[in-house]
Amino acid sequence: MDNKLQIFISSTYTDLIEERQAAVMAILEAEHIPAGMELFAAGDKSQLDSIKKWIDESDVYMLILGGRYGSIEPESGLSYTEVEYRYAVEKKKPLFAVILNEKWLEEKSKATDTKDIYEFENQVKYKDFQKLVNSKLCAICKDKSQLQKEIIKSLNKQKEKSLTGWIKASDIHKMNISIASEEKDIVIIDPTEKNETIKSLPVSKNEPHVIQTPKKNSVIDVLFQKNKEFIIIGLTGRTGSGCSTIANLLSSDNLVNKDKREELLKTKSNEERKYSICYNYLAKNWEMPAILVKITHLILLLCLKDGFNNFLNQIRNWVTNSYNIQKHQMETELTELKRKKQDADKKDDKDNMEKSIELGQEIVVKEELLKKNEKSKNTRIRIIENVEKILPEIKIIRDMERNADFVYESLRNKSQSYRNRNITIERDAISNFLGTKENKGEIEDCYSQLKNKLDKSFVSTFQLFGNYIRYSTFFERNEDESPYSITSLLHHVIQYYRNINTDEDKSTLIVIDSLRNPYEIFYLRKKYSSFYAMAVSARDDNRRNRLIDKNYDKKTIEEFNETEFPSQKVSLRDKFIYQNINECAEISDIHIINNDKKVNEDGNETNGLDYLQKQLIRYVSLMKHPALVIPTHEERTMQIAFMAKSNSGCISRQVGAVITDKDFAIKTIGWNTAPEGQVPCLLRDCYTLLETKNEKKDLKALYSEYEVKQREKNIDKPDEKTLCDCLTEKFGTDKSIFNGRNVSYCFKDVFNKQKGEKNQVHTRALHAEENAFLQITKHGGQSIKGGKLFTTASPCELCAKKAYQLGIKEIYYIDLYPGISQEHILESGKNECRPKMIFFEGAIGRAYLQLYQPIISYKDEINDILDSKKNE
Repeated sequence: MDNKLQIFISSTYTDLIEERQAAVMAILEAEHIPAGMELFAAGDKSQLDSIKKWIDESDVYMLILGGRYGSIEPESGLSYTEVEYRYAVEKKKPLFAVILNEKWLEEKSKATDTKDIYEFENQVKYKDFQKLVNSKLCAICKDKSQLQKEIIKSLNKQKEKSLTGWIKASDIHKMNISIASEEKDIVIIDPTEKNETIKSLPVSKNEPHVIQTPKKNSVIDVLFQKNKEFIIIGLTGRTGSGCSTIANLLSSDNLVNKDKREELLKTKSNEERKYSICYNYLAKNWEMPAILVKITHLILLLCLKDGFNNFLNQIRNWVTNSYNIQKHQMETELTELKRKKQDADKKDDKDNMEKSIELGQEIVVKEELLKKNEKSKNTRIRIIENVEKILPEIKIIRDMERNADFVYESLRNKSQSYRNRNITIERDAISNFLGTKENKGEIEDCYSQLKNKLDKSFVSTFQLFGNYIRYSTFFERNEDESPYSITSLLHHVIQYYRNINTDEDKSTLIVIDSLRNPYEIFYLRKKYSSFYAMAVSARDDNRRNRLIDKNYDKKTIEEFNETEFPSQKVSLRDKFIYQNINECAEISDIHIINNDKKVNEDGNETNGLDYLQKQLIRYVSLMKHPALVIPTHEERTMQIAFMAKSNSGCISRQVGAVITDKDFAIKTIGWNTAPEGQVPCLLRDCYTLLETKNEKKDLKALYSEYEVKQREKNIDKPDEKTLCDCLTEKFGTDKSIFNGRNVSYCFKDVFNKQKGEKNQVHTRALHAEENAFLQITKHGGQSIKGGKLFTTASPCELCAKKAYQLGIKEIYYIDLYPGISQEHILESGKNECRPKMIFFEGAIGRAYLQLYQPIISYKDEINDILDSKKNE
């Protein structure tokens, strides 16, 4: 519960009446108590003592400094205002000041047609006082609006200092208060007298004149409070995987039955016992369903706030400009390729004939990309035109545009204020717009009408809208100043719900449906320690069938797949602008499976929805109470692989692998890196190789014989590019642009560029799975036939063949390899020999530690509860 701070306002009076009133309004708006002595005559010694007493009893001292110095206090020769200020400094009272700038003073002087705005008699003292004030916390203001904003901002900072403040007697029932059992626990006070005791102790609700000692919370209550009171779950997954299903489960009353208890005696395995423990705990601690926040709703709000047609025009310009830039770049590259081919055709020798053929193939590829680029642009323009056609049919749009602008500004500027239930106008407007548990909001109505009108093009339309919004905000220096920002708006919505629940002493569980860009996950992870990214996966046939049941045709489904899970390698820039579910899944904290059926260990099938619900109950209970149960075998083993990948010296991708026997006993661990005795790529620097002053003999510990020889041209082929020529082309000669970074390079990439190849065998590193297999042979050898392979990325074709040959029966993975290893290698041959590919489910990385690392030992937890019961 927030205490109300008492703010003492100090200033000259007659020249700053309006400013003092503005300050009072700002303090009240911030839910604090203004205090001041301006109505008493200056120059009264007893009055100065009274002012000092008020300053002593106030929590914060605030000065408003205009152009006047004020009346002089006889003993000190300073103005009463400066005496008050120095007294507050002497008493180390928290303070801040707002100073009216020269332009504001000039406007006041013109408006009042008086010279009382400026100091004439004591200008030197005024200037000295001004310097003193400027040396401490202060803000220069240009008008009353800015003055009020600076006051609210400063008060918010003061609140972080845990000052004493005041509480209302009517709010005491919200605090944990024990009933005084002995007379010595009761303190009688005079309610008419201002007393420091009443500021620091809670008052009994039924007897307002009695102060009672508060109940001592148990250690357990304190330690686990933060886990229980605020949790954010961000869902991510491909269209049809089941994010909305999970969101609806978490935001409904049906996740757990509070009256039901799972009997441990009826369970048959440890995993069933774990589920029973989690269920029983959550049934007792499931306070309220999650608040559902839909990213599509936030996208729609951003579309509406400045006018939907204006938003569509911006997208049209973005699509046209970006595709024209791409077209110009590709046409330039195509012209250069054609020129090179013509040069090669003129020379009648074998090397140039081969080069001409390669260039011809590149020209064909580039021309196809040009056609694809134009087709993609036209598709997006059609999407915009379709929306423009249906907008007049949706009558609610115009009202929604006005409401959206008000709601957006209210969320952005006042998210902290919503702890005050008395701010009814904004809170009611936001609730009506976003909706409540009982009622769907205006945004849902508008969203539904748009969805019905757009029909099958709805998903692709909102994908385009989301991509534009991410593009328009990602490279802003200050995201909060950007007119369109999904992440910034999401943050304000989260704060809005959290503050409302704080006001009502309720815990907050928020589920976000759904995050589709890795930057959104990074943003929330940085903002909130209680955030969990939950990746939802389903078998491809299950997912496709769900979409077909919703009347999506095959072509539309493939378009979804390409947008969310691009087949072509994308740039780092595109990864953080456009949708990329693959990247989101790779960095997620918890992996959930949502297949239509689940085959149990005993071979029986479980309804997919029932199994999904069990997974959610497990992880939500662990979010509320870490280490309630221990990890699964799969989680424990994959976590080791996850940690092992940090040893990788590969600069492209870190991968970890663990091999176990059939009972999950670990046999070996591996990660992708150079062979033992060679320097990992991450620890090499291209400029060390390129610098001519370095002797060849000194380079051989870092670089291969081939790389060292490539520092010089081949005498027989002086026109042929060396590896070092390619390095210079790629990185340049100015190392300073890398700002102190070690400039590592991938030998495979540079060598392929030198030779005009695309061969994967030139990599220096062993793959993680390959390294794990070899470690067994290296250290004596043992059978892994019938065992399990855990890898953070599914095996490539080469590693898949090795796993197949060694008799691995199950391969657990997180990130799917883009090649054909599964279809071509693992799904070939005798059924009994084929390794089974299993998508990992469970907590990984930071979530593994957060969910399974005990805050205190379980024995101490139980004993603390028993001790607290005895001491009641």
